[in-house]
Amino acid sequence: MRTRNQPHGTTQLEVYVDQSYPPAELARIIEDLQRKYSDREDGYFVQINCDAGNTTTHNNNRLATAKFAVGKLGAARTGLDVGEHEITEVLGAKCPPDLPTSTVSGPSAQDVIDAVVAAGLPATDPRDNSAGICSNAGRVQLITTDEFSVYQFPDLASVERWASTYPSRYVHGTIMLRFTESGSAPTDPALIPQYDAVLDQLMAAGG
Repeated sequence: MRTRNQPHGTTQLEVYVDQSYPPAELARIIEDLQRKYSDREDGYFVQINCDAGNTTTHNNNRLATAKFAVGKLGAARTGLDVGEHEITEVLGAKCPPDLPTSTVSGPSAQDVIDAVVAAGLPATDPRDNSAGICSNAGRVQLITTDEFSVYQFPDLASVERWASTYPSRYVHGTIMLRFTESGSAPTDPALIPQYDAVLDQLMAAGG
């Protein structure tokens, strides 16, 4: 579990956990925060999020919200009695979240990475970032490398909807290759046609 450091005077707190917890454990988390902030005489509002990537912008990864009152100011701010806390679980929230499943047969994002490596093309430090964003964005799998990323979508409608948001990409079926055009590590433009060709060959072979 980790707590995001907040500036002094901030009453919004964020806690990140790597699994779902029963109500008694959630209560202990809030009680620990009450002790940590016991010298501030205020009221605090807490988000308990699943630590699976970029959870701060995706409410589907929020497991619970809570509030607690330390002193009289906190009681006035939260509507609770001094020393009291209240926790509201998000029904159906899971940590890690469930990922979508594909309705179209074909290779996975990992299959694409394996094919790129087999072709001798750069795919440095591949990491599976699916859990962080895929459940909230309609994606089945996301594999990121230093040179490019591979997105697998559950159906053709999803890939068409999301592909338009990325300026440098190549799409075949439900797979999208996303390339980086700027920043500290842009994709080598000379390699992009080769990455595209690997995906085309994999699709033609049926994965």
